[in-house]
Parts: sequence; C-alpha cells; structure tokens
Amino acid sequence: MKRAFLALLLSTILFACSKEEETQHNVTVSRDATTLIYTFDLSAISPVPSNTSFELKIFSKSGSPVFTTSFTGLKYGWNGKTSDGNAVADGMYTYIIKNADKTVNQDGFFYVLSKK
Repeated sequence: MKRAFLALLLSTILFACSKEEETQHNVTVSRDATTLIYTFDLSAISPVPSNTSFELKIFSKSGSPVFTTSFTGLKYGWNGKTSDGNAVADGMYTYIIKNADKTVNQDGFFYVLSKK
C-alpha cells in the first residue's frame, strides 16, 4: 500500500540561550508521495516572524553540496533536484537552515526516497 504522505525523521536541537533559558528549535521535513516535494517546515520555531528570510543548504552523505537556496517564510518545498536541475539519488542527506542574523541555525538529516 502506498502512503499518501511520508514523514521523515528530522532533528530536534536544544540551544542554551543563556543560563536562565533554553529554547527548543524544530524543523520538520516531510515528503508528499504524489508530488515528491520535500517540505521544510520551520513553523515550530518560535518566536520567528513568518516573513523571515532563510538560507537552505542540502548536502550529500559524503558532505558535497547538492542544493542551496534562499527563501522567505516558514515553509520551503524542495523538488529533490540539485542546483543544476538533476534528480538526487536515494539516500541520506543533511541540511543547514539559517537566517541572516543567525538567531536560527538548524541542521539535521532526512532521507530521499524515490517513488516506487
């Protein structure tokens, strides 16, 4: 049975902001099985305004850069292609998402699974 929506494992990172406070940052990556779009959802990160600009970098398992983009908003849909427009191979990929003032600096990993 095909899954209509495949949730992929992501990172949850705790940052010590000061000795008095600790903030939890979450980035969720999911894949729509129909469109094969991988959505990076930053809406669980607070307090981050919805008009914040981010930079997303995706790397292969070996650490080679695969894709880089800038986007505004709390969600970004990646089509599973390199910056040159070629489809990436199935496997594990890492990502880094950060904003200009570095109040958000997230990293994690996810798996690319082609439609089968």
